[in-house]
Amino acid sequence: MTAPSDAGGKTLLSAAVGTDGTTVYITTQSGHEPYTDTLVAYGLDGRLLRTLHTWRNEPSSFYPAVISGGGRLLVWGISQPDTIEVDPATGKTTSFWMYTPDGEFPESIAW
Repeated sequence: MTAPSDAGGKTLLSAAVGTDGTTVYITTQSGHEPYTDTLVAYGLDGRLLRTLHTWRNEPSSFYPAVISGGGRLLVWGISQPDTIEVDPATGKTTSFWMYTPDGEFPESIAW
């Protein structure tokens, strides 16, 4: 899987439109170990609204992904076996384990 890189040396990995229809949530990852994974919110006009959360010193090379639903975000692919629920209003995170065969990260999640 290859994703485009932005000028800041981060790889853009996934995006989801928020349930409000006006916000796009994007996950990025630094290009070298230890990785820094970031979840950011942008307006549909391309304006950065805020950085919701940053995970630093991640030893893995997984690809973080995000999905929006029910007024929350789910992020996976940061660290095994965590799936992370994020409150987009506050940036508060809650980790939980999601079972998948062979302990792999899911390709996508329906929520």
